[in-house]
Amino acid sequence: MKVKTKNRLITLSILFMLLYAMVLPAQAAQKPVADFSVSKTFGDAPLEVTFTDKSTGEEALWKWWGFGDETGSESTAKKVTHTYKKAGKYTVFLKATNEAGTSTKTYPVPITVTEQKPSAIITFSSGMDSSAVSPYTLNVMKQILIDAGLTSAKITSTIRTPQKQAEIMYANCERTGPEAQKGIYAPAGDKIIDV
Repeated sequence: MKVKTKNRLITLSILFMLLYAMVLPAQAAQKPVADFSVSKTFGDAPLEVTFTDKSTGEEALWKWWGFGDETGSESTAKKVTHTYKKAGKYTVFLKATNEAGTSTKTYPVPITVTEQKPSAIITFSSGMDSSAVSPYTLNVMKQILIDAGLTSAKITSTIRTPQKQAEIMYANCERTGPEAQKGIYAPAGDKIIDV
């Protein structure tokens, strides 16, 4: 009698498991939930931005990054880097897909790329005391260089102020003519005389 009871329990257990398996639906795959972060949202061109995939849910089999500048990249890497070469506002999205479906995330803030502003570098001859020229004067001199189409200048003397030097250059140009002064102040001085 004990064997029959044991066999009935086993049979009932198997039947119960089969019935339970038929009643419960199969575990369906879940689609991924696309998400990402960006390393920066603005800057001068060329602007390099790193995008970090933070998607959740089941693993995506395929991911497409749209960078907003008519380029994109297929990558399942956690980090993707893209360089924006032109000024503009770019809307970025990530599309993640697996066998259960697709999810797309568009970043809420556009990547804003601005034109790189021209700059000028002013250096001093060795042994010169750069503190003799104020930051304001340096900024004025840099703007003069940029306006003249130059990118650099070297200060060789702080005995004269920039204003005094300009007065001397102007007086010499009036006295002997601009052409006679060319070559005295090097190519950078020639461009300033031309201005």
